[in-house]
Amino acid sequence: MRAQLRPAVVVFDLDGTLIVFKLNVRAAKQRIIQRLKELGLNTQGITADDSVQSIITKTLGNNSGVEREFVRREVLDVMKEFEINASAVAEPREGAAYVLQELKKRGYRVAVATNTHRDAALRALERSGLLSDIDFLATRDDVENLKPRGDILRHLLERLNVKPHDALYIGDSIHDMQAAAEAGVPFIGIEGGIHPGKELQRGSILPVLKELHGLLDYLA
Repeated sequence: MRAQLRPAVVVFDLDGTLIVFKLNVRAAKQRIIQRLKELGLNTQGITADDSVQSIITKTLGNNSGVEREFVRREVLDVMKEFEINASAVAEPREGAAYVLQELKKRGYRVAVATNTHRDAALRALERSGLLSDIDFLATRDDVENLKPRGDILRHLLERLNVKPHDALYIGDSIHDMQAAAEAGVPFIGIEGGIHPGKELQRGSILPVLKELHGLLDYLA
């Protein structure tokens, strides 16, 4: 018999987890690097394989005297453009609506913690028909550092007055996994997003799920 979990809040990543991954992350990061070069900033050692947070951190390390907020704004403005475009064609992953509705029926609080800009996240959730089942949304606009840092999850838990071990985070990327680990939140990986299941297995408290509805088998 499978062990039953009963977290106080079930938290989902957005792109690749609740909605089909359509954000062209590599193209966005390539455009970010181009923009940084246009601004005359040193981009040595920065590639499209870096996380967005790492691009910000490396840019600051390469360019002494440059204000953090200036770099952050330039980087995230490019990301926002790509995110808004992706939100216009957002669609839910198979079973997402059913899983959220079932969780609400069972008495769970349901939240989303995403690196996506708040406007784009709201548009994507609304277009996908999922917004009405979300109790709380935490985005990069709420914190200083993006995933893979744990800031977004810590912010969410503080707002909901929930201890890390009383939450559960479901995500599709190693950045989700790393953020959960830093915040001390149990993590479950879901295949079909940005990173393969074998990479997510290292941080998952359960076998990596192939489909969202598999989550319900483990929740009381």
